[in-house]
Amino acid sequence: TARCLLIPLERLLPGVPGVSARPEALERLLNGGPLEPRDLELGSEGLLPESLYRVLDGSGRLVALARSSADGHRLRPVLVVR
Repeated sequence: TARCLLIPLERLLPGVPGVSARPEALERLLNGGPLEPRDLELGSEGLLPESLYRVLDGSGRLVALARSSADGHRLRPVLVVR
């Protein structure tokens, strides 16, 4: 069936690292606003400069693709899918 051919968005681009956005920051992201490291669930590594990230909500659903700034202190949405 066609349903078994569908790939969930969360599984696309497996080579692109994923970060989870805190719930209070999702609205800003969905409206095209930037996120800062404090808005994300990050490990000790932080954001890499000028890198692409998959942004996930708290349930693990893909909500956007975003690119980090040159200094790694902001994440700007490139494509919002939610």
